[in-house]
Amino acid sequence: MAPGISSGFDPLAGNGGKNTAKSSKKAAKAEKAKNANASAAALDGRKEMLGAMMDANQQEMIVRRDYQQAMLQHGNDHIETFRKGTKLADLCYHTGRFQEAEPLLRQSLAIAEVHEELGPDHIETAKIVNNLGNVLRKLGKTEEARPLLERALKQTTEIFGRVHQHTDIARANLVELLDELGHAVAKVGALNILQKSLEDDEAAEEGPTKQARIAASLRGLADMQAKTGQHDAAEKSLLRAIAILEEVAGPNSSAVGGTVGFYANMLRTQEKYALAEPQYERLLKMTKAAIGPSHPQVAITGKALAQIRLKLGKKEAASEVAQEAEAILRNVAGGVSIPLADMLGVSATVHEAMGEGEKAAAAKKEAEEVRAKVAAQVEGADASMKAAQDKVKAVMMARQQQQARDNNNAPPGMEAPAPLLNPTQERLRKKLEAKQSPAESKPADDSAAPQQ
Repeated sequence: MAPGISSGFDPLAGNGGKNTAKSSKKAAKAEKAKNANASAAALDGRKEMLGAMMDANQQEMIVRRDYQQAMLQHGNDHIETFRKGTKLADLCYHTGRFQEAEPLLRQSLAIAEVHEELGPDHIETAKIVNNLGNVLRKLGKTEEARPLLERALKQTTEIFGRVHQHTDIARANLVELLDELGHAVAKVGALNILQKSLEDDEAAEEGPTKQARIAASLRGLADMQAKTGQHDAAEKSLLRAIAILEEVAGPNSSAVGGTVGFYANMLRTQEKYALAEPQYERLLKMTKAAIGPSHPQVAITGKALAQIRLKLGKKEAASEVAQEAEAILRNVAGGVSIPLADMLGVSATVHEAMGEGEKAAAAKKEAEEVRAKVAAQVEGADASMKAAQDKVKAVMMARQQQQARDNNNAPPGMEAPAPLLNPTQERLRKKLEAKQSPAESKPADDSAAPQQ
């Protein structure tokens, strides 16, 4: 027998060798086509990402230029500078550049406080106060942020009333800050704010959203009650919220599911595993019905349920739900994801509990391999992102240079939009123009010349 040729019998045809060769060619061709499609899809994705980055970069250039022009034309304390600076600050905030947003918001607040169109009690001023407080909180300047967020809540309450979405946002920002401060006095302050919010919702006029608002307030209150050690009160608040949502939205609604999940997680944190298990079972059933049995979220809930059952000594039941969750996650992202690695860790624990040492070791090894693959993908993605960003910068620089060339060659009045300059560069440009233009435009005046 020639080496490399199988002696196996092909039951489908007498000329097994030819069929095998054809199948191999077809498989290779299909794999090649699959790889080509994947490469094309990846290229399209990179093009789309690059286009989005260029659009965002172009938008920022326009906003930044408008702000710089407002500063030069009107000064630091003009309403137009306020508008342009606020817009740039919002852009910086939403792109995570809080250090750049802070001085812009401080400038906007200083203008708003004294401007006749705004003033300290204007809604726009309240918005700036709230945004600056949030920026300071993001930068870790919590003590400086607190009076601003307290002021924002007071102003929005006075402008919109205690039961309003803008007031809800300001209240939530202050509560998050007090929670982040960490000490008992701050948490009690947050608890009092949330209790008062619930009382306001309960006292509000009847309307289509009243009961949903009460349920949302109960959930927020329960979270802070649990954080301050009031576990029984937190459980009562959540059970009441679930009952309200079941009545107004239906027992299988997403609102109920979210609150059931919140309740289950709270019980798990408190190590009340016997109470948590039926909540996770209900959540798993609701999740499957809502988004399908193969959705990754089903696996996440199944993983938590498996861990709960292990705590209760229900090894077989834990194994069943763990296997289901693992099978789902193997079909997500090509089987290369952190959720799968985490799930394999849980599966290893289940195997160990059932005395299956070899399976446990294999699961642990695979988990490490998956994590390594994810790390490699992240590194490659970071490199691709940097390359795309460098390309965007190069394209934008080329546009600016072209605009400068167009300005130099264009007839008067037909200049291209000015390239983006920082304030110092703009001032220098203005000074140069001012020095050149008088000599060119004014006739000589001998009478004004100094006497020899």
